[in-house]
This record gives sequence, C-alpha cells and structure tokens, in this order.
Amino acid sequence: MIKELISLSKKFLPNRLKKYTKFTFLRTIYNFKKGIMRIKSNIKKETSELLIDAESINLNWIFHDEDWIRVINRKQHREKVRQDLPLDVIDNWQEVTEEVNLIDNGEIEVNGETKTNDEWVYLYLDSNDYNWRNFSWQFSVCRESFFRELQFGFRYKDFYNRYRFRFENNRIFFDEVRKGTFYNNIASVKFPMELGVWYDVRIDIFGNNFKLYVDGNLKMNEYDFKNYFEEGSIALILWEDKEMYDIKCKFGPMHIYSLESIN
Repeated sequence: MIKELISLSKKFLPNRLKKYTKFTFLRTIYNFKKGIMRIKSNIKKETSELLIDAESINLNWIFHDEDWIRVINRKQHREKVRQDLPLDVIDNWQEVTEEVNLIDNGEIEVNGETKTNDEWVYLYLDSNDYNWRNFSWQFSVCRESFFRELQFGFRYKDFYNRYRFRFENNRIFFDEVRKGTFYNNIASVKFPMELGVWYDVRIDIFGNNFKLYVDGNLKMNEYDFKNYFEEGSIALILWEDKEMYDIKCKFGPMHIYSLESIN
C-alpha cells in the first residue's frame, strides 16, 4: 500500500513535491496514522462507560458533622490506626441535618451555620458499596462563603485513608491521608476560587496518576508511585475552624465514568 502511494505521488504530484524522499513520505504517513490513533483514543475515553449518574439515581451519601465520633476523637484514633490497633468504639450513625439538602436531581446544597470553631460537613459513599479503581469523577461546584477548606476525597477508604484535592487559601493542594497521618501539601498550585461562580471539576484517577481539571483546564497532575490506595469511593468534606464563616456551597450532580486510559 505504501509503495503504491509513493508510486502515485511520483506520477501525479507536481515536480516541486517530487523532491520529498521516501523517508519524508513515510514519516508523513506515520504522523497521520498517529493522529488518527490519538483521535480514536480520545473518542474511546469520551465514550467510556457511565458508572454513576446522580441525576438518574439517588446516591447513598453518608452524612457526618462535627459531632461525628471520628472527628471528636480523631487524635487518639489516629494513634491507634498508626499502630494497627483496632478502634474500641462503635461509629455513630447520623441523620442528614437541615444543613444539607440532597436534591432529587442529584444536586447538593450545603448551608451550615457556624456555631463553634470546629464545624464540619462530611459526605461520603461507603467503599463497600461504591468501589472503583480507574474512573473520572465529574461535577460542578459553587462556593458561597469563605469557609476554610473544601476537599474532594477519592479512592476513599475511610476517614483515615484517602487521597484528596483540597481547595484552601486561594490554592489547590494534593494530599494523602494514610493510617490517620495527614501528608499535606505534597503539591500545590495557586487557584483563587471566587464566590458565587460555578466551576466544572473533573478528577481523573488512573493507576497511580491523578489529574484535576477545572473548567477543562489541567490544574494538577500528580502521582503516588507507592500506590497506597488502589481503589475506593469518593467524599466531599467542608470545614471551618475559626467560627468566622458559615459553610455554604452547592454541587451539581455527580457523574462517574470508567477510565480505560488517561491523556
């Protein structure tokens, strides 16, 4: 096929194009085929399987706030977790309060009134029911007050084990929480999240590579070469610690896609 193309090019192309060597022509064909493969790869990614569509189904979010026993006793719990000792407590189940509105179409509205210097809104999906390895987590978010911390946990195991991208103090951080120890600011970039502005967020998790996109722009591209957490679920965590700002934030419906590759 390639030989026939070269032969035809010599017969029909203008003289100024006949100067192309066989190598140049083959290189052109190679680049063309490579471009087609890249397009196919992107199409494959865009049409990957939709695992979760929160607009169609109600996700079983588990809710906690500052009264959660994991939060209240986190220092002593972490020490036991580090030593691989069992926790001698029964976790407390909490009903969703009026602070959080889980809307039927998959949207989430958080309107938490700050009453102490340690206020939490904690939503996660149980990793026993939702457990993914390679996936793309996509949603929109609008922050409506200057509470301290907004974080998105992924490959979430539990309160003491997870990866996270964290928005705080006009920056985005990549952190790991392992056995209750917080490895904060492994990497960070500047990002002032404005109030009242909707942002499209996409987190791609593939193997040990984690990418964060905001409005289609790649903001962070991180790796965990030890691959501590190979699979897990997701979590939304909001925190205020200075009794200054109410925790107000809105989230669009969550969508989870399987990933067969990552660009």
